[in-house]
Amino acid sequence: MGGAFGLGKGSYLAYTTRTILDVSGKIPGASGSFRHIGTIELEVMPWEFVQPLVDDSYRLTGNESPELVNALDVMRCHGMDSDEFNRAKLDYFGEKPLFMFQWHPYGRYDVSMGFFSPGVFLRLDVIDPAFGADVGYASSLHDDDDVSDVVNVKVSPFKPGMSELISKLFRVAPSPDADASLGYFAKNIRAVRIQYVGAGLCAGLYDDGDALMGFFDLGCIPGGVSAGLRDAAIRNRDAIIQLLRTSPGLTVVISHWHNDHVNLIHALHKIDSGAELFKNGILIVPDSDAPSKLKVQSYFKTTATIHTIAHSFPGGGTHVSANVVLGKVDAYDIAKNGMNRHPHHHGLYMHITHHPSKTYALLAGDCTYSGIQKPVLDDIQNGSRCWLQASHHGGDYALAPESQTDRRLKIPKCPTISKSSAIYSANGLTYGHPDSDVMIQHIGRGWGGACILYSRITYPTILDYHMKLY
Repeated sequence: MGGAFGLGKGSYLAYTTRTILDVSGKIPGASGSFRHIGTIELEVMPWEFVQPLVDDSYRLTGNESPELVNALDVMRCHGMDSDEFNRAKLDYFGEKPLFMFQWHPYGRYDVSMGFFSPGVFLRLDVIDPAFGADVGYASSLHDDDDVSDVVNVKVSPFKPGMSELISKLFRVAPSPDADASLGYFAKNIRAVRIQYVGAGLCAGLYDDGDALMGFFDLGCIPGGVSAGLRDAAIRNRDAIIQLLRTSPGLTVVISHWHNDHVNLIHALHKIDSGAELFKNGILIVPDSDAPSKLKVQSYFKTTATIHTIAHSFPGGGTHVSANVVLGKVDAYDIAKNGMNRHPHHHGLYMHITHHPSKTYALLAGDCTYSGIQKPVLDDIQNGSRCWLQASHHGGDYALAPESQTDRRLKIPKCPTISKSSAIYSANGLTYGHPDSDVMIQHIGRGWGGACILYSRITYPTILDYHMKLY
């Protein structure tokens, strides 16, 4: 183990969250092109904590923790799908170590290989440097700068059936009653405040008296092209954390489980252990088998109400309350492998309206626009003033391969050019965001007068942007 922490030699469970192409992969569909993988992001956990629950050959040694013994007993008595086991595994996995891992394959892998697609469980072995394998490094869930030394790794698929069993283990049964929890929160949202947090998203939701009601996403990656922007992101991040620590009873919507949209929750738990955090609050999250989702649910299992919105293919679904539409994107069938499991195809978005003034704010997270329901897009086209939180930090975003060539047609159209803004937070470095071509396409769809929270194009950097809908 190197650095403040690290991955020692041994075996780990790995869950792919993001595949990043190198430069040669930025021309989709080119004849004969070989779209190479530059970096693969994974969530990793020591295999020793997972094996007892999925390996029938495992035998108790007498040294297991009480939480593991209880989880095994409950699973054997009630089954892996039972409510009893859902509760037991939250207790067991809650404090188990989970890291983000950046893997840089030495070989040249084609992106069409489903082995490397998002949403797939793999085995990762940290091995001796003498083997000359691919390399990577770990970072904590709560701080992108808290990194390990580089290690040599070998990544391989599980035998048929094991990935499906592990997916079942990490998924928590959806709770379909989110409509009731929107209630007072949805009825009283009148303003949105997006602060600069580097490559991340934190959209504060306020009433007309400037009282904080909740957040849409809680992620921050400072990084970036200048020390000034980095410092600004850190200041805003710290202020948001303090606000969360002193504001019980909030409603937080998580659009999807990429760490740049959720890592402040891990940071908050690191500070306060979740004892009072979100007390009497509500978390509304999309269904996923990502281990980080199970971790978040374990933090607040006794302090907050957690609603998991189930997959609903085709077409996703909506939860409507007062002036808020909470939408679930399911652009493709989650049962299929490959790009169809990409988090951007299966996230949540929020559409906030103020009907008297016909003003609208669409918070897209990183969702592919093609999955947003038509009535929401119709609202935007008929509004007197509109704001759009641009998907994927103003960068290139994941569409199905067959849709890559008509991305421009998927961007919502807004006819009120003089009274519309497209907003995002990006640090100019992480994942290559923002992308000038993508933002020019937004402007071409009517989002002129765009307000950019970081720009390499033509607009000034703004560190704090308020949208008042009333």
